[in-house]
Amino acid sequence: MKKWTIILITLLFVLASCAPRENHSKVLRIGYLPITHAANLMMTEQVNQHNKQSPYKIELVQFNNWPDLMDALNSGRIDGASTLIELAMKAKSKG
Repeated sequence: MKKWTIILITLLFVLASCAPRENHSKVLRIGYLPITHAANLMMTEQVNQHNKQSPYKIELVQFNNWPDLMDALNSGRIDGASTLIELAMKAKSKG
């Protein structure tokens, strides 16, 4: 009886591990200003929308000015930002 219980439990674990995984993709929120340097970011979003196998989904968040974008990045409301190098270095020095 004990042998059958162990076999049954092992079989349940094997069957549970064979179940299809749900596609839970992580959403990366990227902030940007709608100027020319952000064009490649918008193209990347288009490519990722057609790539269904990627574990990440990019969500672009448009801002109207640099201070709002940097504030959102520093406060954690967005995961990343497409910004000019001078502004990134200035924001890093301020913390």
